[in-house]
Amino acid sequence: MPSITVTTSPLTDSSAKKRPPELVLISGGDPAGIAPEVVRKAIVGFDSTTTSFLYLYNAGHADADDEEFQRLKQALKSRLHLISGGSDDLVETARGLSETADGSVYLYPVLRPHEKPCLPGRASTHSGDLSFRALDLACSVIDAMSDDISSVALVTAPLSKEFVIRSGQSDFSGHTGYLARRFNRNVLMLMHGRGFSVIPLTEHVALADVPSQLRAVLGRSDLPALLVDLARRAVFSGKEIALCGLNPHCGEGGLIGNEEQEILMPFIEKVREAGVSIKGPLPADTLFMESVRKQFRLILSCYHDQGLIPFKALEGEQGINVTIGLPFLRTSPDHGTAYGLAGKEIADSTSMRRALEAAMSSELSH
Repeated sequence: MPSITVTTSPLTDSSAKKRPPELVLISGGDPAGIAPEVVRKAIVGFDSTTTSFLYLYNAGHADADDEEFQRLKQALKSRLHLISGGSDDLVETARGLSETADGSVYLYPVLRPHEKPCLPGRASTHSGDLSFRALDLACSVIDAMSDDISSVALVTAPLSKEFVIRSGQSDFSGHTGYLARRFNRNVLMLMHGRGFSVIPLTEHVALADVPSQLRAVLGRSDLPALLVDLARRAVFSGKEIALCGLNPHCGEGGLIGNEEQEILMPFIEKVREAGVSIKGPLPADTLFMESVRKQFRLILSCYHDQGLIPFKALEGEQGINVTIGLPFLRTSPDHGTAYGLAGKEIADSTSMRRALEAAMSSELSH
């Protein structure tokens, strides 16, 4: 896919100057993993005067016996405020926070009084349930602020899809899928780095199923519009997009696969008709070489590992996950729960910090 070159009018280009969100919600992720540690380490370094943070905290009861809470309290000092009460109180407080943004961190304990905190490194249905409840509460706050949804951003700490499902959420497919259903939106998963970004057009499917899945995804009527929306965001504006071929060497003219001619080229034409210029299909084995890659800011890969292996190898801890298509910005660190590191105070918070930075900046704003 060649580049996205979209001419924006003064009205559509105004997003480049959009102010940061007044309220950044942070869902606590899996409290048995490294989520509590990386959230704390990332948020301590922020001293914003234009944004407040609402942390849906699920690592403990936020009392004198809660070691993680005491670490937060010591690090944040007067910036930390505790919200008590039920979910209705949370929503009302959140409404006020977006109007008085001053860099404070407001913590809402998700654990109920009778529940025991999770132990570091001990994933369970309980940790899965707490993960989901923090996410669900964050979404409830966003629902309640729908009249000013552009003032809100969501940063999700890592959770375990397996243990969320085991906790009773049988249809949970991960953050991206849940948010798409919750807000009734068609979305794309963007892996965003400092040097380049990747969208895997098919995600968690077997390699044998990629061609049929790719055909279905590229047939989506909303996809060109999503790419147009993406092209208007500050970090991608005026820059080229590349599309990987599916087969080695783009199929050698049909000798080792004809998906490029049958699936990818018709998609390219459809996207061009929407006003987006796309270069490709390009052979993936050379596209990620520095001399070629630096010509593009965004690369569309045909399947998960085709894009994410080079992305993670080259971007490392700088990479983050972004959901494109929601009415608000959602970011997340590009790593998992890392249960083996939990409770040891050795987890790297770089990706979590980048997720917070991206949520607060205008680089990915609409």
